[in-house]
Amino acid sequence: MGVMIKDINIKNLGPIPSDINWELGKFNLIYGKNETGKTFLVEFLIRSLFQPKEWKLRPPVGTGKVNVVGLEDSPISFSPSSPHKFDNYYKNKIGGLPPDFSKLLVVKGADVDLAKGETDKVFINRYLSSKEILDTIDDRISKTIQNATIEDNQIIGDRRGEIKAKFELEKKIKNLDDLFQEINQGFLGGERKTLENQLIEAQKTLKEMVKAKRHLAYSLAKQIEDLETKINDLEDKNPEEVEKRFHTWQQKQNDYQVKNEEYKILKEQGKEYSWAKNSTDIYEKYLLKTGSSKPNKPFFIPFFGLIALIIFFAYFNIFLGVAASAVGLSIISYLIIRGYQNIVDEAGKTRELENIHKEFQKRFGLPLSGLSQLKTKLEELKTTFDKSELLKEQLSTDNTILQQLQGQLTQNFKQIFGKKINIFKWEESLQSIKQEKKELDMKIRRLNSKLTTLNVEKDLYLISPASIEYDYDQYAKIKEDVFRLEEQIISIERNLENLKSNISRATGDDINIDWRTLLEHLRRQYNETLKELKSVTAEIIGKRVVMNVVKKFREAEDEKIIKILQSNVISQPLNDVTNRYIGFKIEGDNLYVNDSYNDFKLDDISTGAREQVLLALRMGFCSRILNKDKLFLILDDAFQYSDWKRRQLLVDKVAELANNGWQIIYFTMDDNIKELFDKKGHPFGENYKSYELKDWNENTSTKSSTVII
Repeated sequence: MGVMIKDINIKNLGPIPSDINWELGKFNLIYGKNETGKTFLVEFLIRSLFQPKEWKLRPPVGTGKVNVVGLEDSPISFSPSSPHKFDNYYKNKIGGLPPDFSKLLVVKGADVDLAKGETDKVFINRYLSSKEILDTIDDRISKTIQNATIEDNQIIGDRRGEIKAKFELEKKIKNLDDLFQEINQGFLGGERKTLENQLIEAQKTLKEMVKAKRHLAYSLAKQIEDLETKINDLEDKNPEEVEKRFHTWQQKQNDYQVKNEEYKILKEQGKEYSWAKNSTDIYEKYLLKTGSSKPNKPFFIPFFGLIALIIFFAYFNIFLGVAASAVGLSIISYLIIRGYQNIVDEAGKTRELENIHKEFQKRFGLPLSGLSQLKTKLEELKTTFDKSELLKEQLSTDNTILQQLQGQLTQNFKQIFGKKINIFKWEESLQSIKQEKKELDMKIRRLNSKLTTLNVEKDLYLISPASIEYDYDQYAKIKEDVFRLEEQIISIERNLENLKSNISRATGDDINIDWRTLLEHLRRQYNETLKELKSVTAEIIGKRVVMNVVKKFREAEDEKIIKILQSNVISQPLNDVTNRYIGFKIEGDNLYVNDSYNDFKLDDISTGAREQVLLALRMGFCSRILNKDKLFLILDDAFQYSDWKRRQLLVDKVAELANNGWQIIYFTMDDNIKELFDKKGHPFGENYKSYELKDWNENTSTKSSTVII
């Protein structure tokens, strides 16, 4: 009996609500529609049996065990948390098992590819060659040496591992050489005095430069203080408030001008109002008092009768009759004269009304039809007149406010500038204040920037000037000179002490040891380091020679692979599965499959044909690697891209594998493939197991359905 999965026991597996306790046979089908948990089950098997790092899986869910028989006398349980996996057991039995052996036994989600993004040649080598032995040799030779080269008797490579050790030994030899050279050179005794004299002069100059810097800081701070005082003086005079008042005055001045222009127009129009008012009064008065312009004829008869009576009474000397007639004549005469005066008055009124008509025509360009039209015109003119009077009052009020504002501004400008400023110079004067303040601010910012650059604390300001002026570049140079001279002097003073300390550190001796013994130990250290360097160099060169030999063996392995690809153990499954292709060949890094007529690059054939070819390769690889041992194949919809004719053929082939001792576990959501498996599995009897994963939303049942044929 071969190695096979005996049963699966899982609970809490993703969307699968029921526990799974399934026994498996030689030929197995697990059917489930999309979203029923089929992928969760496949990934659980992978995590239980193999190292998941070889796969791209979702986060783990579910707990349980997968029991495998055939590895030992009793079944072995595997789970996602198992420290040892299925391939660990098989590696102990078969040497050189490929590291991604699980990719041969599991096809997940129609991903039949074995190359994992590598070239065809790489994955063929992995499964067909005996490169494990060569890999073991390679593993004992670091990548650093493998990638190194030897050019002009020099070892060239990354400074890691042995090459890093060689480099450090060379560096140590150089350091020891430098120590010997330093010992041989000795030291100049008069150099220190020269450097000390130079240091004294440099320190003196630096001291004066520091004073100059402190005085400059004081000067800058004083200038800033004076400028800030000027700005404060300006702000105390409140120029911003004056500017606001000035703009208010300007606005009111403009408003006043607009109103005044409007008043002038209305005033001109208002002149017509006085004439219209007088003319209306006259027109209305004359119109009401106008009577008959004819003399009163009845008065003429009594007039002449009374004259006759006077003559009559005078003739007869009747005095009373004459007097009475005279009185009556006077009365009649008065009435006659009054009548003629009324006629004259009526004539004057008519001329006055005619004049009004003419003037109306002249003033308004329209004929006057009567008193009604004149009154209408008067009402129109009265509106204009009233508005002009209102504007007149407003102008008077505005003028008073303007005079007050102007007086305030006159006083404000006098306070700011100390003298009376012409009204036409007000805006210019305000701009001059703003410009002055802006310039003062800019000066303060520039001075503050310089002061910040000096980095002098306020309590270190120096009022008295130094003997030299501060110069930043000169100051930096002097500081650098002082530092350099101090370092040189310290270096000279410590050189001998440091040299002895360095030698002691190199030899591991105490620094108080005498010079003679110390130098003897230094020579011994040099010889030992040189010997170690030669040993490391020889090791690197020796391993490089081994690498060349391994390279030749690998070339021989390439020839061996070609023969294996052409062997019946590889080509027979290809022909059995595809019924077309008869063999393989390698050209460069690419794998070709051929029929009786042409060679086809594996990447160029259809997806369905590629599935079949790679399935055949799996079968061939497994047969060669395991010799006569039979295992299991987990196929997750591996045939879904194949056409129906090829599906039938592929199902026949995996059934044939099951008959030959392989365990087949096929996952699908395809109804056609399920029908093919059910039909092909019938002859297996109890060794054909068919399980169905139900949709958890179905009302009939929330458990997995199991059907055994």
